[in-house]
Amino acid sequence: MKNYQTEFLSQYISNLRISKSISRLAYQAGNALYLNNQCVLQSREGEHFAFTVEDDYQDFKTDIFFDDDNKKIEMLCNCKAEGFCSHKVAALMQLHEDLSQELDQDPKAGMKYTREGMINRVMAEREEKAKTEKFQLDFADNIYGEHLITNQRNKSYTLTFYDFETEQGYCSCPDHHTNKLGTCKHLIFAFDLFKKQYVNKALPVQDFPFLEVFLHPLNEYRIAWFYPGKLAPEIQELVNRFFNKEKQILDKQLILFQDFIAEAQQYKFINIRPEVIEKVRKELDRQSLIELKAKNPLDFDTLNIAIAPFQKEGVEFIVFNKSVILADDISLGKPLQAVIAAQYKKEIFNFKSALIICPDSLIPQWQQEIQKAVKQKSELLKADTNTGSFDSSSDVYFKILGFDDFSSQSFTFDHFAPDLLIVDEAQNISSFDSDLVRIIRGIQYKQLLIITDSKPENNLMQLYTMIGLVDNTMLTPLWEFSYQHCLFDSKVLDEIVGYYNQETLVKRLEPIMLRREKEDVRDQLPDPNQLKEKEKLSVSQASSTQQVDLDSVQKHLNADKYRQKRKYQSGQTSLFPLSDKNKKISLSGEEHKVFERPKIKKTVSEPTVERLLAEAHSFLSSLYTLQTGEDFPWKTEDIDIKMNEKEIVLRIKRK
Repeated sequence: MKNYQTEFLSQYISNLRISKSISRLAYQAGNALYLNNQCVLQSREGEHFAFTVEDDYQDFKTDIFFDDDNKKIEMLCNCKAEGFCSHKVAALMQLHEDLSQELDQDPKAGMKYTREGMINRVMAEREEKAKTEKFQLDFADNIYGEHLITNQRNKSYTLTFYDFETEQGYCSCPDHHTNKLGTCKHLIFAFDLFKKQYVNKALPVQDFPFLEVFLHPLNEYRIAWFYPGKLAPEIQELVNRFFNKEKQILDKQLILFQDFIAEAQQYKFINIRPEVIEKVRKELDRQSLIELKAKNPLDFDTLNIAIAPFQKEGVEFIVFNKSVILADDISLGKPLQAVIAAQYKKEIFNFKSALIICPDSLIPQWQQEIQKAVKQKSELLKADTNTGSFDSSSDVYFKILGFDDFSSQSFTFDHFAPDLLIVDEAQNISSFDSDLVRIIRGIQYKQLLIITDSKPENNLMQLYTMIGLVDNTMLTPLWEFSYQHCLFDSKVLDEIVGYYNQETLVKRLEPIMLRREKEDVRDQLPDPNQLKEKEKLSVSQASSTQQVDLDSVQKHLNADKYRQKRKYQSGQTSLFPLSDKNKKISLSGEEHKVFERPKIKKTVSEPTVERLLAEAHSFLSSLYTLQTGEDFPWKTEDIDIKMNEKEIVLRIKRK
């Protein structure tokens, strides 16, 4: 990215503040849109940057064009305002931020792995763990197994050896069920120890202990069977009826395989692994939901509110799938779809509880959606600090849990198992061992709904974690996913520096993930003016503890978005204190640390006090109006400013 663009934008925005081409109100409105994350870069082609600016009543398309030859920019906005509009201001500020972040990042050349290269890497990692980790191995009477291996955390798995030359076998550990390698660190350790015991001895002559029916790790985990000897005629006849010549069955035959499982019960010799039963059960569940949808279409006429066709599609997608991800674009009513779908699940599947996990700041919004959509109460779940667990004895169906306060603590769900778990703002998932993932995995739920604003292609490792929570077989193993989509640093093996082939994921994820862009459904969205009037209606049937001040909720959400943005940019929290109630804010006589002095190349002289005061007044005015809904009561002359090498401090004079 050319450095002149960021410098030019910085100067352009600075000149715009004092320009007569834009009103003071329009500039402040644009600044507020930017600070509130209401401006998003949608596409980028060369020097053309296209933004969507989400104004209070409508969304507008704003374009910025760089003219490299003449070092200037041109802007377009479809709001049709005369002169320079607030949407252009927001787009300029957002573009300056985006380009500045690009300049701050050191570009790294990405390295693609081949399949063979990635397999060699992950095999070496497992071989190293087999050498360094501590295991105890208890051999069975039969040399083939079932042997028992126990790790240093006292977790045990069963092992069966297939072939002593290729060192292939079966292990009941989770890694063996997903890694597509045919081995794992436990098998590597066990084969090595076994060979040491028989270094100068012949192997005992023993038959394989059973006919094993398993998921073949080297053939996409299709159901297969293994027995190296001659089978009894009746058992051979049974496997011939269900398996092909490669000793496998195709996934499209899973429903029929339940007949094999039933017939095999009469033969003690046939050992069907638990994951085989689970795979067949999942397919049976999927087929039954398809049939249920065909026979029992949802009656949307009974709803308390009208919803758009795309929202009906979203509700059906959630209701008639066991676990899914709803990744609709922002402002398309994801919580509303989730609440309505949860209510249908209660009626259709006789669910007793739905637990919603979300950031604390979104709790009022969920309470409002539940009351508005299904006219029900919700229970705010609290942790018992004495027992360290969450419990709920009430019969309220919707239960809400904010994860901000306990995400780093060890609370459990030993006494509470919801039928439906809804996880909002799932883009907070950062890695496999993040707090949010730990919380989700600690809940014994029946069905799962993950809600996120993020696009699949934005962060593939985050997406991999989300998909793993919904279906732990769809994108696994990680090594295969990595070589197909990730670019690695050539020096730091575990550092991902970029992605590629993201577009191939979209079709693959359709069975469990639904995403609609605003542009796709714009003709289905309600008139903004009518929607605003509906949102102002009071929730008259709610109890006093359930009623929600919509303006207060929105301001709270706006303030939270701003706080997160400022925290990300400079490590500071919000300038104004946040509260559930919209209290008046007095700044007189108080000092507020606004931002750290930015680390930039010194290209001009130190900024003048006058310019800083003007910037400070605009900054404070936008934030004050954003969080209080009122006009900023102070003028530029009411602000004192102090500077040192580390920070800039503002003081509003006492009146």
